[in-house]
Amino acid sequence: YAPLCSGGFQDGGDGTCVPKGSCAAGYHDGGTGSCVPNGTCVSTYHDGGDGVCVLLNTCSPGYHDGNGSDALVPCVPKGTCSSTYVLQQDGTCAGGCLPGQHDDGTGACTSSELCAAGHHDDGTGTCIPDGASPYCASGYKNDGSGACMDTGTCAAGYKSMGGACVAHPACGAGQHDDGDGTCVSNAASPYCASGYHALGAACVPDIYKVYAGGHHACALTTRLGVACWGRGLEGQLGTGTTTGSNTPRLVKGLQSGVLGLALGESHACALMLDGTVRCWGKNDVGQLGDGTTANRLVPVKVKQLPAGVRLPAQQELTLTAGQEHTCALTTSQGVYCWGGNSLGALGGGASQPSPTPVQVQNLPGNLFLVELVSGAHHNCVRTSGNDVGCWGYDSRGQLGDNFNTSSPSQVVDPVNDSSFNPGRLFSGPAASHTLTSSAGGFTHGWGEDDGGQVGAGGPTSERRVPVRATLLNGLTVNDLSAGEDHSCALVAATPPLVGSALSCWGSNTSGQLGYAPFTNGMPAANSAGALQQVAGLDHGVAGVSAGATFTCAVTDFGARVRCWGTGPEGELGAGSALQEGEPVLVQGL
Repeated sequence: YAPLCSGGFQDGGDGTCVPKGSCAAGYHDGGTGSCVPNGTCVSTYHDGGDGVCVLLNTCSPGYHDGNGSDALVPCVPKGTCSSTYVLQQDGTCAGGCLPGQHDDGTGACTSSELCAAGHHDDGTGTCIPDGASPYCASGYKNDGSGACMDTGTCAAGYKSMGGACVAHPACGAGQHDDGDGTCVSNAASPYCASGYHALGAACVPDIYKVYAGGHHACALTTRLGVACWGRGLEGQLGTGTTTGSNTPRLVKGLQSGVLGLALGESHACALMLDGTVRCWGKNDVGQLGDGTTANRLVPVKVKQLPAGVRLPAQQELTLTAGQEHTCALTTSQGVYCWGGNSLGALGGGASQPSPTPVQVQNLPGNLFLVELVSGAHHNCVRTSGNDVGCWGYDSRGQLGDNFNTSSPSQVVDPVNDSSFNPGRLFSGPAASHTLTSSAGGFTHGWGEDDGGQVGAGGPTSERRVPVRATLLNGLTVNDLSAGEDHSCALVAATPPLVGSALSCWGSNTSGQLGYAPFTNGMPAANSAGALQQVAGLDHGVAGVSAGATFTCAVTDFGARVRCWGTGPEGELGAGSALQEGEPVLVQGL
């Protein structure tokens, strides 16, 4: 029974009178001021985590709901969760990680690709302790740097021996690593193994191709490894961090086995020798094709491609990227695209993005598809009969069909120009125009031309059907590249010089034509009707890639990469150089 207590006293819970505000031994305040047995609370109150009764849906200071949804469960200290629940990146608890997040190995969720200290990704996206055995999941191996990869490649400075990646040997006095992991005399001739060149005292791989994206660039070496530089905030450098770099950094897990690259505005993809595709970087609309919209700081495999990507027979492209989408031509003759679709780049007639590949329907022609290219928001394919079909955004004639539609349609032949016989196609992630080198030696283009980038002799807003790039008449064109509002061509060098020279045309508002230095912070003015020889590149140019505000080229017959234009986030790869009207050497390649 409740005792009658005089003023200033109350029932202590066990029938004795105690001073108000206190309880008898084994009892405490149940939440409303009355005493109840320890470990219990009155109705509508519960344990706040520290033994104090608080209102339901609340916890004591320093405590929170241990499962994030049911206020009746005990409150737990902040930074922890109830059993079977996981701490989310925002500090709350839930039954597993939210979409786009993963367990960092300690039970905490993170949207970063990184694992907690002392943990690593076993190759499948699961973080496990560094001391775990086996170190990698089945089908993956340590590439030497601590990364688990399924490409069979080893990180830079490691080579495969006995199925494992082992460090190159430390060479003795008077010796150096020839690039292949063999120590040779410093007096050896040649100084480096085949496919390598000297960079200072080191031997580094020759360069096969260079690729310019929106604000980053990558180089593919002759050893089929990848290094990238520029903006890195979305993970597009593939280094495992969001840190940018004004000099090249090796992409994790891609130091061999890469056949080609495709760079978008803020993402990149690699075509592997086995026909699979790996992508990294920004993924807000699914442009990486891994079934999520989480940015990836290291390469991840594209999922649900029904067949392998066809390996190009020569220089034709079979993996391409636009501003925020990616496309692939598969061995089954299908074209599949994924990522952003607000302007029809996926070719399905809808506008919804897709984080996994979808097949492009109703492509024109019935002949064998041999090549695929992507612009910012459009794509084109070429058949073995040299017919070209395009789809996507058509605001400036990007589809070349003389209509304004996003559906796949065939590029029409230009009027009164029998020289149009499409060969290789060229566009780029910043471009709204397409170029083609015709089999008869002529170059044609269509699409946006407000900077004169089509090369037809003067600016106009658009070219809705192909026109001849008269700026290149009489020149032997070996390669082409399309930037946002400029274009470049490798042309036969003037004898006695050998190899290819490089010329560019179109807008030079960022110094992207590379023919003259900046003066008082301003680039040289360029007439849209003028073809400009890039300064110092009159021979030995092996490749070119035009970005939005900068251009890069493989020079010195494959031994060097040079870039020019405007690169405030390190796009030029030349250290502190951010704005150059003439080519500067990319450091470390």
